[in-house]
Amino acid sequence: MNKPIKHICITGWNGSGKSVLLSLLNGHDNVFSIPVHDKIPFGLLQLQRNLKKGLDSRPIRQALNNSSYYNWELVAKDGGVTILISSKKDDKVFVPIEMNFYEFEESWNKKLFNMDLWSSEAVSNLIYQELSSILYSNYNKMDFFAYLGVKDMTLMEEYNETFDNNLIIFVSRPIEGMIATCLDRVLPYESKKTYTKILRIKKIVNQSIKISFYELKVRNFCIKNPINTKEILFSDLIENKKEILKSTLEFLSLEYQDQQVYPTLLQTPLEVNGKSYDEAEHDDPKKTLSALEIYLIKFINIIIKKFGNIFLGS
Repeated sequence: MNKPIKHICITGWNGSGKSVLLSLLNGHDNVFSIPVHDKIPFGLLQLQRNLKKGLDSRPIRQALNNSSYYNWELVAKDGGVTILISSKKDDKVFVPIEMNFYEFEESWNKKLFNMDLWSSEAVSNLIYQELSSILYSNYNKMDFFAYLGVKDMTLMEEYNETFDNNLIIFVSRPIEGMIATCLDRVLPYESKKTYTKILRIKKIVNQSIKISFYELKVRNFCIKNPINTKEILFSDLIENKKEILKSTLEFLSLEYQDQQVYPTLLQTPLEVNGKSYDEAEHDDPKKTLSALEIYLIKFINIIIKKFGNIFLGS
């Protein structure tokens, strides 16, 4: 537990391509890419910054209930996690995960009482180190934990202030691409949604406003925190993968490794039906959206880029 740990938080809007970057970083020997969006660091933010060791772990369990920590219990029961390669329901890869959730939980709980401080960062490190020891044979090399962040920028600001050793990467795509993905995406347990014309336009307008304001907040956040933040365009990552990976690793103070050009999770290749996770964008907005809908999205985005900070008070 003496090894210094750095946190790589990869975040962005739904369909921005953040999971693709996570899968490419997974190939690095020093990076443990968390395969489940468990939001553990964000749930633990409610702990006091320097909470002293207590008599029981109930405050930590209550904090974990505000995250998706217990997704690990379901993953252990299912024996793995399903990754969608594209918005098509059959384009999916099953990543096997062998673990006993209750033994894992008992193990990190025992180690918890050997710690002097129960801070958000220290407890996150403990849980992720325990996970890496279960899932990887070379876990002793791993001093970077990479995971997906949240869209709530207020929570991201709190995370940035609370976690001392964090690096934040924002991944973005043109807004019409993200909206196309959200409209097209069908989760394994869902059926494809259909909308009336009015409901469809309402959803597109609503998403355009939300994403535009989100991206404005991201820009403001990065300007305020230039040292530990980086922005990546998904199109650049796809078209110039090696160069973007090298610049990203330089930002992380890591050396590039050739195996990183292949998207994986827990050494499982993310490809199916001739499609790879990191190919050109699978969800083409021109196939999903009409020319008028794309124009409307871009118009809203331009207006919010120009005047949005007035509404944000910045």
